[in-house]
Amino acid sequence: MRLRLRSTATAMRNIGIVYDVANAHFIGEDIHYGLKRSGARLKLVHLSDTGRRLYRHDPVGRGDVPFAAIPPMLADVGYARRTMLEIISETGDADILDSAARLAKLGFRAPAEAT
Repeated sequence: MRLRLRSTATAMRNIGIVYDVANAHFIGEDIHYGLKRSGARLKLVHLSDTGRRLYRHDPVGRGDVPFAAIPPMLADVGYARRTMLEIISETGDADILDSAARLAKLGFRAPAEAT
Protein backbone atom coordinates (compact mmCIF):
# COMPACT_ATOMS: atom_id res chain seq x y z
CA MET A 1 0.00 0.00 0.00
CA ARG A 2 2.79 2.43 0.81
CA LEU A 3 4.39 1.96 -2.64
CA ARG A 4 1.08 2.76 -4.32
CA LEU A 5 0.68 6.00 -2.36
CA ARG A 6 4.16 7.13 -3.32
CA SER A 7 3.58 6.50 -7.02
CA THR A 8 0.26 8.39 -6.82
CA ALA A 9 2.00 11.33 -5.16
CA THR A 10 4.65 11.34 -7.90
CA ALA A 11 1.98 11.21 -10.59
CA MET A 12 0.12 14.13 -9.01
CA ARG A 13 3.27 16.27 -9.16
CA ASN A 14 3.41 15.64 -12.92
CA ILE A 15 -0.16 16.82 -13.61
CA GLY A 16 -0.30 20.24 -15.24
CA ILE A 17 -2.95 22.80 -16.08
CA VAL A 18 -3.92 24.12 -19.49
CA TYR A 19 -5.57 27.49 -18.83
CA ASP A 20 -8.09 28.61 -21.45
CA VAL A 21 -8.44 32.40 -21.47
CA ALA A 22 -11.67 32.32 -23.53
CA ASN A 23 -13.29 29.90 -21.07
CA ALA A 24 -12.29 32.11 -18.15
CA HIS A 25 -13.55 35.26 -19.83
CA PHE A 26 -16.85 33.64 -20.82
CA ILE A 27 -17.67 32.57 -17.26
CA GLY A 28 -16.55 35.92 -15.83
CA GLU A 29 -13.50 34.57 -14.03
CA ASP A 30 -10.78 37.05 -13.10
CA ILE A 31 -8.12 35.88 -15.57
CA HIS A 32 -5.22 37.14 -13.48
CA TYR A 33 -6.55 35.33 -10.42
CA GLY A 34 -7.06 32.13 -12.45
CA LEU A 35 -3.50 32.25 -13.76
CA LYS A 36 -2.11 32.90 -10.28
CA ARG A 37 -4.22 30.10 -8.83
CA SER A 38 -2.79 27.68 -11.40
CA GLY A 39 0.66 28.33 -9.96
CA ALA A 40 3.50 26.00 -10.80
CA ARG A 41 1.08 23.58 -12.49
CA LEU A 42 0.43 26.08 -15.32
CA LYS A 43 1.88 24.39 -18.40
CA LEU A 44 0.02 25.94 -21.34
CA VAL A 45 -2.25 28.92 -22.02
CA HIS A 46 -4.87 28.68 -24.78
CA LEU A 47 -5.92 31.90 -26.51
CA SER A 48 -9.02 32.59 -28.57
CA ASP A 49 -11.68 35.27 -28.57
CA THR A 50 -15.23 35.11 -27.29
CA GLY A 51 -17.93 37.28 -25.86
CA ARG A 52 -19.87 36.56 -22.69
CA ARG A 53 -23.27 35.86 -24.24
CA LEU A 54 -22.28 33.16 -26.76
CA TYR A 55 -19.31 30.89 -26.10
CA ARG A 56 -16.86 30.71 -29.00
CA HIS A 57 -13.23 30.03 -29.91
CA ASP A 58 -13.09 32.87 -32.41
CA PRO A 59 -10.11 34.63 -33.99
CA VAL A 60 -8.65 37.50 -31.99
CA GLY A 61 -10.70 40.65 -32.54
CA ARG A 62 -14.10 39.01 -32.91
CA GLY A 63 -14.97 38.99 -29.22
CA ASP A 64 -14.13 41.02 -26.16
CA VAL A 65 -11.38 39.09 -24.39
CA PRO A 66 -8.99 41.71 -22.91
CA PHE A 67 -5.88 40.46 -24.72
CA ALA A 68 -3.80 43.60 -24.08
CA ALA A 69 -3.98 42.94 -20.34
CA ILE A 70 -2.79 39.33 -20.57
CA PRO A 71 0.99 39.63 -21.31
CA PRO A 72 1.61 41.51 -18.02
CA MET A 73 -0.48 38.92 -16.19
CA LEU A 74 1.58 36.09 -17.67
CA ALA A 75 4.79 37.88 -16.69
CA ASP A 76 3.47 38.43 -13.18
CA VAL A 77 2.81 34.72 -12.64
CA GLY A 78 6.17 33.73 -14.17
CA TYR A 79 4.72 32.08 -17.25
CA ALA A 80 7.49 32.14 -19.88
CA ARG A 81 6.28 29.42 -22.24
CA ARG A 82 4.57 29.79 -25.59
CA THR A 83 0.84 30.40 -25.69
CA MET A 84 -1.34 28.45 -28.10
CA LEU A 85 -4.09 29.72 -30.36
CA GLU A 86 -7.22 27.59 -30.14
CA ILE A 87 -9.38 28.93 -32.94
CA ILE A 88 -12.36 27.20 -34.50
CA SER A 89 -13.26 28.73 -37.85
CA GLU A 90 -14.01 27.95 -41.48
CA THR A 91 -10.84 29.81 -42.48
CA GLY A 92 -8.57 28.53 -39.73
CA ASP A 93 -5.17 29.01 -41.37
CA ALA A 94 -5.81 32.65 -42.28
CA ASP A 95 -7.49 33.37 -38.94
CA ILE A 96 -4.60 31.89 -36.97
CA LEU A 97 -2.06 33.99 -38.88
CA ASP A 98 -4.16 37.13 -38.42
CA SER A 99 -4.67 36.39 -34.71
CA ALA A 100 -0.94 35.81 -34.20
CA ALA A 101 -0.19 39.18 -35.82
CA ARG A 102 -2.78 40.92 -33.64
CA LEU A 103 -1.39 39.31 -30.50
CA ALA A 104 2.18 40.30 -31.44
CA LYS A 105 1.02 43.94 -31.64
CA LEU A 106 -0.40 43.56 -28.12
CA GLY A 107 2.89 42.36 -26.64
CA PHE A 108 2.67 38.58 -26.92
CA ARG A 109 6.09 37.11 -27.66
CA ALA A 110 7.48 33.63 -28.11
CA PRO A 111 9.92 32.77 -25.29
CA ALA A 112 12.98 33.19 -27.54
CA GLU A 113 11.79 36.69 -28.45
CA ALA A 114 11.10 37.80 -24.90
CA THR A 115 13.25 40.64 -23.64
